[in-house]
Amino acid sequence: MRLRALVFFPTLFMGITFFEAMDKTCIINAYFGIKNLGEKNQRERDIISLKIQRTQSVKIILKSIIIAVVTTVIAYFV
Repeated sequence: MRLRALVFFPTLFMGITFFEAMDKTCIINAYFGIKNLGEKNQRERDIISLKIQRTQSVKIILKSIIIAVVTTVIAYFV
């Protein structure tokens, strides 16, 4: 069990970082509706845009979980 956790959690965090960089989206800022406009941050006022940002944040997390599970299963059977 411990060895699987040693594979799962680093892969999860690596996946989150990788997909954030690929999608050019910070999941924390996207979830809380903060826009980074250069040197200052602003709250997103548009409800539709905020919903899109939150959906993007959840997608990044789900993709990372899937990658971590697949990697852990592969490591378990190899």
